Amino acid sequence: MENKEYWNAINDIAQLTDEGFFGEEINKLVKRKTSMDIAQYLVESLEIWINDKNQYGKQAVKKIILIFFELYSDAINVGGQKTFDILTAFFKGYSGNPETEGTSSYTEFIRSNIETRNLIRQYSGKKLTISERKKFADSFIQTYSKGVELINKMMTTWILLFKIKNNEDILPMDIYTKFLGEKSKLFKKYSKGKFVILIDSIDRNIRNAEAHIDIRYDTNKDIFQIKVKEFGKKSINIKNISAKEMILEIFPKVGWIVQGFIFSCTLMVLMGTAPDKYTEIMDKINNI
Repeated sequence: MENKEYWNAINDIAQLTDEGFFGEEINKLVKRKTSMDIAQYLVESLEIWINDKNQYGKQAVKKIILIFFELYSDAINVGGQKTFDILTAFFKGYSGNPETEGTSSYTEFIRSNIETRNLIRQYSGKKLTISERKKFADSFIQTYSKGVELINKMMTTWILLFKIKNNEDILPMDIYTKFLGEKSKLFKKYSKGKFVILIDSIDRNIRNAEAHIDIRYDTNKDIFQIKVKEFGKKSINIKNISAKEMILEIFPKVGWIVQGFIFSCTLMVLMGTAPDKYTEIMDKINNI
């Protein structure tokens, strides 16, 4: 069955790249793609990130990549090919349910994330109007929420890898259709606290508040105010988050998890197609 959503997402990425949306280096690399093998293309893609001196949080991404590798290794030792099939299914969708593909969600997140970073550059050093500050704050909140939703989809993959490790039945839709809270509890149960960093980035209060228009940026106090429903109570409290905490601590974490997962999948492909180049690029990542 042709997966139209997956190919539509691939087409979106191609058009955005051609427009220079992802930067000149990526644009030039993609234009050279037909003249190189897949291994070299993946190596050069990763090197763009490795050599980017302006990338915030590279050490965190590196740590996350290594955590994913530990998870993959545990699953491969038991399930072999099943592990690679489950990783591939995140991008292309699960068997019989191509609509579950995660490529379109990934595309939406990175597009939104880059637009937010562009606003940072656009507004840097400029005295902003209230409307500009509101626009800036909205961009952070919306991108963060998209990142949480993307991690929610990724978590299906991670839980299935635990199931492979434990020799349990693999029923993707049983996991995929669970709510974020349910998946988080299941993930913690399987990981036994070992990989909890992968979901510690999720602030469900922000994600839920954005979905219900219960979050606003107070330009006078420079804080985000979130209406939080008290669990088991018929009451709502206000949670305040400083703009500094949102921008430097909360917001970047979802991007790091996404980067770590995508890069780890890229490295797995490289490991299987060109072990020598995999070793070479891993040495560079370890030296970050």
